[in-house]
Amino acid sequence: MLFDSFPDLAVALGRRFDAERAQQVSRRATWVGAAQHGMQALSSQVVEDHIDDGPRVVRLGRRVHEPRAFLPGLAGSGGLWLRGCLQAKAAYASGEWLVLEGEAGVGKLAVLRAIHQHDHPGAHFAVADAATPGRAWLDDVRRELQGSGGALLIQHADRAAGALLETLCRLLEQARTASAAPWVALTLSPRHDSGELAGLLRFFASTVELPPLRYHPEDVQALVPFFLAKLVPDGRLECSPPALQMLSRSSWPGNIEQLWQVLRNIVQHCRSGAIQPRDLPPECRTVSRRLLSPGRPGPDRRRLVR
Repeated sequence: MLFDSFPDLAVALGRRFDAERAQQVSRRATWVGAAQHGMQALSSQVVEDHIDDGPRVVRLGRRVHEPRAFLPGLAGSGGLWLRGCLQAKAAYASGEWLVLEGEAGVGKLAVLRAIHQHDHPGAHFAVADAATPGRAWLDDVRRELQGSGGALLIQHADRAAGALLETLCRLLEQARTASAAPWVALTLSPRHDSGELAGLLRFFASTVELPPLRYHPEDVQALVPFFLAKLVPDGRLECSPPALQMLSRSSWPGNIEQLWQVLRNIVQHCRSGAIQPRDLPPECRTVSRRLLSPGRPGPDRRRLVR
């Protein structure tokens, strides 16, 4: 009798497996569909970017490289990059003041400016750089915080110290209770001293980290034509596949800003045709980095949101 029941048991287990698999596929299809629908809702303006489900969007088994609309002035489809942008945008939409962390050159200013331009085109957007504060720097910050709406970005806030930091904290505390204070964001390096900045960070409910370019190297294939279109608007210059592959395999310690500067220098002596490997600087022709698996973070990768 026990052996006679094995076929029925196998059939039952097979049906249960099929049902669970169907639920997983359905949930994944729902997630991807919702993401695509959400991104389409943001496409009312002419913008540049990709949408991505993990490392790549998969449609019928092929990888998609076509740009998808997201935020003005941005490009990229890496999972960590897109996730950071969406989380920053969610904080902006909620009205919560935001801390945006990331290495130099990852695009913190570009992301915040793009979010503000998308949600409030034409509205006031001010930038105050704490790395080079002049004598009137605090006066400028005070004036912006007393303004009517808009957005204020305080760059390199981890460079503020001493009396400057104390005064900045007092100004932000006053602005929190004002009825018409602007939305405020800070940018920080990922290795700032949290203890020293505790008095400043208490005003900010959300923290998002933008990843370095080495954590989303697939975006180089979108960034290169995006930047070339800005540098050579007539479209007469493109990047050859071998050169693009070489750029994609570079380590980019200076992140997106370094890629921009490399292409900017190339355009100075190459205005048409195709960029070849010989046109690249030596640091781009020497590959010495180890690719990180998206599923196994490197030792210095931090949580994107706390």
